[in-house]
Order: sequence, then structure tokens, then C-alpha cells
Amino acid sequence: MRLKTMTTAAALTVAAFAAPAIAQEAGASIMGNDGKVVGTVASNDGTTVMLDTGAHQVPLGPDMFAQADGAWSINTTKTDLDTMMDEMKAQQMAALEAALVEGAAVVTADAMPLGTIEMIEPEAIVLTYKEAPLTLPKNLFALDGNGAVMVLANHSAIMAAMNTSDS
Repeated sequence: MRLKTMTTAAALTVAAFAAPAIAQEAGASIMGNDGKVVGTVASNDGTTVMLDTGAHQVPLGPDMFAQADGAWSINTTKTDLDTMMDEMKAQQMAALEAALVEGAAVVTADAMPLGTIEMIEPEAIVLTYKEAPLTLPKNLFALDGNGAVMVLANHSAIMAAMNTSDS
């Protein structure tokens, strides 16, 4: 009898702590601390819950959510979450604009050197790649985790798009 009680208690403890990590399934509505819908779960891989607010896809840890009265909630509002994401994107864009300067080295998404920036146009960036110009749309550029300018494509994809086997 005592073993059964201990086993039941252990199972209940595991169930209580395991539920939050997998509970937010795609399609679930998430409520804010104001009682209004913040967004819908777009995906959950067990470590990151992608919350779609309608304006942003917001990656959050599963421990950011609580369940009460059969509904999932987060301790913020849609307005606050969207404002935070707008501010973060504005900071990222400002940092990218500051880094997009003539002479800056550019790498690919797989960390391969691609060339240096030669000219910045309103919608495109012209690089020098192996002594030849390479023009890419400005929206393909970002900063990597170290703040270096990178193109959001792998080296092989860029070479394939250029229709060359040069690597």
C-alpha cells in the first residue's frame, strides 16, 4: 500500500511539472493580464513557443505561460508585447543601418566570407565578390550574433543563384 501511494504521488508530481512545457499547442489562444486575447500559438517545439499576435511572431519560453480556468495566459498585454517587439525591431534596424557602410565585410548565413560593401543603394547593396560586383536586395542583410554584416542565405545558395559553381 505504501509503495502504491509513493508511486501515485510521484506520478502526480511529474504530471504537475511536465504539463507547462508541452501544454501550449498550436492554435491555442493566449490571454493577457488584461483579460483580452494576446495572440495564438503558431508552434511549440517544447523549448520555444511561437506566439502570433497578428503583428509579430514572438518567441517565448514555455515557462512564460500559466493556465487558469482552462485558458492559457501570459503576464502582459497584446499592446505591451507588440510595442516591445516594435522597439526591438527598430533597434535591430538602426544597428544594421549603422553597420551597412562602404568597406564593411559581409559573410553568408553559414559564416562564409562573401565580399565587401562597395555601394549602398536605396533598395540594394553592391558587394565586391572576387573582383566582380554582386548586387543583392537590401532586405537580405542582417547582423549576426557578433554584430557582423551577413546575408540571409548560405554561400551555396548565392552561388547557385549566380549560376556558378565557384565556391
